[in-house]
Amino acid sequence: MDSKALVTRIALLIIGFSLLNAVLWGVLVGTRGLAGNVAGLVINVVLALFLISGQGWARWITAARCGVGAILTFASWTQLGNLNVNFFAIIRLWLLFSAVLSAAIGVYLVLSKRVNDHFNPGSGF
Repeated sequence: MDSKALVTRIALLIIGFSLLNAVLWGVLVGTRGLAGNVAGLVINVVLALFLISGQGWARWITAARCGVGAILTFASWTQLGNLNVNFFAIIRLWLLFSAVLSAAIGVYLVLSKRVNDHFNPGSGF
């Protein structure tokens, strides 16, 4: 698999994850705050298009969004624990999974040699 195909798969993973997050938010929480999830989905779709086209700035912005999102999601997960929400409640499990997946995507975008080959061919990193 070449680097463009890998970045395309990462971009599709981000879009699918954002879409699933918006749907689960609507089902588990309701319509309050759903507009923010839809706006995040739109931003992720636009960033994914720039990722696929090889724009380096989109890589760093997406990685930063994943990092900040992981921190905020983990904070939400912790706060629900302080409110005595059961660890195995679906909302807490989803938040924990979201935090780990967002962090993994962000780290992979920054540290992967194959991703770097897509944005900087011939850099040697």
